[in-house]
Amino acid sequence: GAVASPSILALTVTVCFVLMLAEGYDVQAIGVAAPKLMPALHIAMTQSGELFGIGQWGVVLGAVAGGYCADRWSRRNTLALAVAIFGAMTVATAIAGSFAALLAVRLAAGLGLGAAIPCVIGLALDYASPARRVRTVTLIMAGLPIGGAVAAAVAAATLERWGWKTIFYIGGALPLLTLPILLLLRDVRLPSPQPQHERPSFAMLFAEGRTLRTLSIWVVYFITLLIIYLLLNWLPTMMIRQGFAPARAQLLSLAFNLAAAAGSVLLGMAT
Repeated sequence: GAVASPSILALTVTVCFVLMLAEGYDVQAIGVAAPKLMPALHIAMTQSGELFGIGQWGVVLGAVAGGYCADRWSRRNTLALAVAIFGAMTVATAIAGSFAALLAVRLAAGLGLGAAIPCVIGLALDYASPARRVRTVTLIMAGLPIGGAVAAAVAAATLERWGWKTIFYIGGALPLLTLPILLLLRDVRLPSPQPQHERPSFAMLFAEGRTLRTLSIWVVYFITLLIIYLLLNWLPTMMIRQGFAPARAQLLSLAFNLAAAAGSVLLGMAT
């Protein structure tokens, strides 16, 4: 295909940002919809941990599989498949008729979400200029909390009027609408990244004195994501159980996500 122009590169970065926004929306959607979704499907509060946790197990498995496939099948092909999966499964969440079906579609959605993340980060690292790589990645990843904020805003506006299913129809439509653009970008030959003299491998994370740094990064990411996902999934439910109106609980989620987005952007600008 033709070599990408600067406008095509900008489009690629924009699409990556939108996909991270869609991922953040999906992660938050189950939390903001839960107060209405769980009674509608007769899901007991004791089962909520399974409902929230199954998607995150999917993210873990999807991230491992996505990184493997991206190195061998190309990041853009893997990303297109991942987007199709988590977009379709987000829509399927709205039509799941039982707890078992809901667990299955949330696991599948998590697989797609997890597989997309390493592809997006890899594309940003490969094709951003060396001086702008950190800033590009942090700005793209700001799409995650912004997507969460959008999900909270959509829930506050639609949950009482149109029901919880609307949240997932909107959340699934967003990544699926980007899919044609991704398929077109597959045929554009982007500038080649810096050549690598050896194939990336898991062992490289612990080679040449990297063990302590690798483990430190894992611990920091584990604690950070644990806190983030706990708040994203449980904050609306906890606030409603404390007596807050559903719309007020969604506004608290909105504030949390906007603050996270601001922190990500500020970090990227300062780096």
